[in-house]
Amino acid sequence: MGGGTAQLAVVGEGLASAGLALALCHTGHARGRSVETLLYAGDCSPHGAARILTPQCRSRLALLGCTLPAGEPTTPLVGLRVISRDAKAWLPYPPGVVSLGRPGRDALAELLTARAGMAGARVRGWTVERTEPLSLARAAGRAVRSHGLVARADVVAFALEPRDASAAAAEPLGRAPLLPGAEAWLATSDVLPFAQLLLSPAPGVDGLLLLPVPVGVWAMAFGPGVEPVDLSLLLVEAARDGLLETGFELLALGRRPVPAGSAPLLTGPGWVACGPDALGHPLDLAVGPTLDLATQVARAMVDASEPPSALGHALLTAGVGRVRHEVEAAAALWRAARHGGSESARAFRAGQRPRAEPADLTLAGLERPRVARVLWRMRWEAVRNLATAPFRPPERVLPVLQPPRDPGLIYVVDDEPDAREALREQLSLGGAEVVTFADELTLLAAVAHRPPGAILLDVVLQQVDGIRLCRRLTEHPSTRGTPVYLMSGLGAPQLRQQALDAGATEFLVKPIDRAMLARLLERSRTGQRERPRVGADSPASSHTSA
Repeated sequence: MGGGTAQLAVVGEGLASAGLALALCHTGHARGRSVETLLYAGDCSPHGAARILTPQCRSRLALLGCTLPAGEPTTPLVGLRVISRDAKAWLPYPPGVVSLGRPGRDALAELLTARAGMAGARVRGWTVERTEPLSLARAAGRAVRSHGLVARADVVAFALEPRDASAAAAEPLGRAPLLPGAEAWLATSDVLPFAQLLLSPAPGVDGLLLLPVPVGVWAMAFGPGVEPVDLSLLLVEAARDGLLETGFELLALGRRPVPAGSAPLLTGPGWVACGPDALGHPLDLAVGPTLDLATQVARAMVDASEPPSALGHALLTAGVGRVRHEVEAAAALWRAARHGGSESARAFRAGQRPRAEPADLTLAGLERPRVARVLWRMRWEAVRNLATAPFRPPERVLPVLQPPRDPGLIYVVDDEPDAREALREQLSLGGAEVVTFADELTLLAAVAHRPPGAILLDVVLQQVDGIRLCRRLTEHPSTRGTPVYLMSGLGAPQLRQQALDAGATEFLVKPIDRAMLARLLERSRTGQRERPRVGADSPASSHTSA
């Protein structure tokens, strides 16, 4: 980059940014170039991250001067089981593949960040507010605004993850499309030695991944309409079907948007986009491809003589274009799987070859199959499935085996202990058996084993939206016939209408009077499910107006 010292800034809080900063330091030294690297590592609490580490990944880390600490726990992986309806495919891992990760910590990102600082990078725990081109009267490059200060950089590399606080500062055209997603960390007593991938397990859900980690299981669901409540329902069903230990403990649950393809642009005036937020796919969990991409981008940034004119060509020369093609194929994979039916799992197996091939991108750390082969087979199965659909007999839907509903049992869900206890006491005085829950996951597990006569559900919960949970309860086959009463301390007519639209039997305003609770108990005992008419005679409407 010219004859002087190159000022390079890296923005990101995870493994990709730390790996790029370290790769820039090593590449500059190896090329004999004077490079100053500034890493903006963010000032927010770290996100927990599940990673897959292969023997090749360990070798790449060793070349960067990094070794996983001896005390860092890992879980051996022997394979990935892919499931689509009643079809299964087994994909083996090579020996030595492990997983690691825990809630609220990314050990590998911390290791690489520390190593980058030792290699000469200036690490700042700041969030970038924005970047902008310098004026024409000054030297080419960009201004980076962070923490009330402005720094100049010849090139700014956005090595971001979708949840990074600095993601808002990225160039809009340098961000990949995102799929809604959710993740959960589960504590289990036994850990399986293999991962499980369920294709299209529910409407609006493209995939559910269950990855063994040292604490138990890391679960991720992704698709056009995925929310944490959808993942909760899927986990309960997975435990029911024997895919997950029934007595698991929920450690963390939240949203996790996942990248789904490539950004429209990877370079621009004084910037380059190279993290998962720009190039990524849902099963981008292996460490090796991330480090490979960081090395390729570092070579391009150091070798480009006059940014930004030569940067795009340097990226292509370094092999980033091939990575982009693979990422786009991986993103298209899930769209094809929606129409592939039960043969989608077999497409993964059919895409394998006896000999492993060098790949720029791997699906969940697998050496094979290559994404392009799986995509071709998946599209073929989708076309065949659609073409033969008119000639196939109607698919038999097996009934959901559910214990009979107990009319004397009422479940109360509220994240406030005092409110739960008050409702429990009042309903118990009326002769009902009352079980209280602080979160939706324990509720769903209890409903699966012992359906109640009614559910009282607070609108505001810590981890999920009560209205969305109500909609899922009233739509799900195992809970469709259970009356759900939504509660809130606010009596706004719009909130009440949202609750009724979500399928709630009634909308109750807290504090709930004894007369309303008595009517609720009577309806529960008699099995009454119909919703009262909205009007002057409706108990809910009169209570709301009061």
